[in-house]
Order: sequence, then structure tokens, then C-alpha cells
Amino acid sequence: ASTRWPIIVGLVFAVALLSASILQRVVAQLIEEPLDHCVAAADAIARGDTSHIVPLASTHEFHQLASSINRMTEQMAAATQSRMRVEKLATMGRIAAGISH
Repeated sequence: ASTRWPIIVGLVFAVALLSASILQRVVAQLIEEPLDHCVAAADAIARGDTSHIVPLASTHEFHQLASSINRMTEQMAAATQSRMRVEKLATMGRIAAGISH
């Protein structure tokens, strides 16, 4: 009976190690990777890059976050394009006013 304890302890340790490894992979897949994508998108937006798209995640919360970031990025890109059009029209107006005088 005393020779079984080291085997049992070894098996429990092996199962615990395997469980921890599996848990680490699941946490990485469900939390760390989607969070890394969101951080990368936020960094890109801060640099003025609105072309970065966050892939949709498998969890509901990260899926919503990715959708929100992507929608915000699209709106920022549209606002930038609109602002550029307005600036071009204003420049053309100033040129036309200068020519007419």
C-alpha cells in the first residue's frame, strides 16, 4: 500500500499539470488573443491608422468590443474623408475669390 502513494501523487501531479496547460491555452484563446487585437487596433487608431480591422472573437463580450472598435474606426475614416472634402472646397472657394478680385 505504501508503494501506491508515490504513484498516486505522481498521477495527481501529472493531471494537475495537464489541466493547467489546457486552462492556459483556453485563457489565451478566449481572452489574451482578442485583447491583443483590440490593443493593437487602439494603438493603430492613436497613430491615425484607420485601416486596422479587429477580427471578431468567439466570446460575446470581445465580439461586441471588436464590433464597436471597427464601427468607430469606420466612422473616424468617414469623418476624415468628409473633412478633407470640405477643406478642398474651402480652398477652391478661396482660389475662386482671389481670382475674381
